[in-house]
Amino acid sequence: MPKEFKVSRNVQDIKNYSWELEQYFQVASMTEDTKKVKITSMYLTDFARMWRRRMCTDEKHSGTKVETWNEFQEELKVHFYPMYVEDEAQYKLR
Repeated sequence: MPKEFKVSRNVQDIKNYSWELEQYFQVASMTEDTKKVKITSMYLTDFARMWRRRMCTDEKHSGTKVETWNEFQEELKVHFYPMYVEDEAQYKLR
């Protein structure tokens, strides 16, 4: 079973969480995106859970849903990755 995800602005924590979920989905032979998103939502805690609940409410009102696993991962990154993390990583490689 995956661990709960607590709010973290640490890129490695977010990557590790996504990796753990991917491993869980493989072991469970889970391929359906909507199930992946729902299961992942169950393991969010604190502010991350509030973020997901708000997202679900917004989806109901706007009619625009995050339905695929890739879309969900992108939204997670947008909200919890530190700003400019990719730019900083590229700069450090120079």
